[in-house]
Amino acid sequence: MAIISCKRSALVREIHEKQSMNKSRQRFWELAGSKLGDILGVEKTAERIDADTAVVGEQGEVDFKEDAKFAQYLNKEEAVSNFARSKSIAEQRQYLPIYSVRDDLLQVVVVIGETGSGKTTQLTQYFHEDGYTKNGILGCTQPRRVTTMSVAKRVSEEMETELGDKVGYAIRFEDVTGPNTVIKYMTDGLLLRETLKDSDLDKYLVPIFHIPGRTFPVNVLYSKTPCEDYVDGAVKQAMTIHTTSPPGDILIFKTGQDEIEAACYAVAESMEQLISTTKKAVPKLLILPIYSQLPADLQAKIFQRAENGARKCIVAINIAETSLTVDGIFYVIGTGYGKMKVHNPRMGMDALQVFPLSRAAADQCAGRAGRTGPGTCYRLYTEKDNLGNVVLLLKSLKIDNLLDFDLMDPPPQDNILHSMYQLWILGALKNVGGLTDLGWKMVEFPLDPPLEKMGFKLINKGSNLLMDLDGWLEINRVNY
Repeated sequence: MAIISCKRSALVREIHEKQSMNKSRQRFWELAGSKLGDILGVEKTAERIDADTAVVGEQGEVDFKEDAKFAQYLNKEEAVSNFARSKSIAEQRQYLPIYSVRDDLLQVVVVIGETGSGKTTQLTQYFHEDGYTKNGILGCTQPRRVTTMSVAKRVSEEMETELGDKVGYAIRFEDVTGPNTVIKYMTDGLLLRETLKDSDLDKYLVPIFHIPGRTFPVNVLYSKTPCEDYVDGAVKQAMTIHTTSPPGDILIFKTGQDEIEAACYAVAESMEQLISTTKKAVPKLLILPIYSQLPADLQAKIFQRAENGARKCIVAINIAETSLTVDGIFYVIGTGYGKMKVHNPRMGMDALQVFPLSRAAADQCAGRAGRTGPGTCYRLYTEKDNLGNVVLLLKSLKIDNLLDFDLMDPPPQDNILHSMYQLWILGALKNVGGLTDLGWKMVEFPLDPPLEKMGFKLINKGSNLLMDLDGWLEINRVNY
């Protein structure tokens, strides 16, 4: 995966060859008439912001940011999933896993829970209902602007109040709060600026509480072989879902704007080819990209119900990875890659580079499919299970040539070779591939081979096996 992340996507390069860089990097007011604008349905006659025709305030000021604010595009959502249509908002709140420990949480400040358990939307309301807001405002931070405003809108609906009244949000250049606000959602940067004025956070307790489970189960499916071009692979998987799977919206994760635009173009072209080559009626697919440079009204489209029974295909960066619930998403396509900021000491500058995702981040991506109904997550990479125990077992059964052995569901040969090399390094395999004395002993233990080797070393040194065994098992809980 590290090699693939360095190569990047061939499909993205192909799209860039078709279009000039200037055209693929148009500002939002130039979307009308472009290929991406056609996909999004942006009118070609969209008026540009002009200081000569803009509304002028009493002091002669012109608000150029008014049309770019999220609040005016956040209308009340129309239910899409059966779960949302069949249950009231109050019943949906009680269905969340966090509701079972509501009373205990009123003494908690730091909470650990699975994605979709209701941490972000419910905990603030619990504190408010218990009277904590009589003496101040409850603040909740979010990593991205879109999640900040979408969560605030959802909580305002659950509390049956207008957004900006009792529940509001604050992001850069936009403050939707008022004198009656008791619950305020904000980005991390806004909180940082507020702490510059008031840095006293000693009044908070810091117990840790675990919340079990998520709202609905998610079936995770892995690719049988590594996907060389994850952008093209995601497009093909999305088309397969659209043509063969039951109704439900699709969410595709990409690493950046260039990949999102390339994927949108490719999906649109695939739909055009499908419509022109088949005589059967093809269900409509609504393609919706979302990234930070997109204007607010186009970003808000992902929360709106698709018309005429169309399926939504949302292509997003990691802003949709955490704390974002879009009703109707039942299919998630995870590429397994994301961008991280790294420092180049030679240039003295920071840069965003593509790296494989951690297990925790991949689980967050999968959790987007289990918010309003049972979902499926398609991962475009192989399951990273250690085949060491499988190799040991097969070797103990006198199966010498594992690569040619007729397995019902064979893993990639590279995985088998890597596991055999690891066992050879540990001293469990001979140079010709047979089991050593240590290898025969390791067959009887259900742990990973490196932990088994460590265990035998500890036993030989007279260490307390039970105490150290607990330490070995803890290692398996690491997220990476």
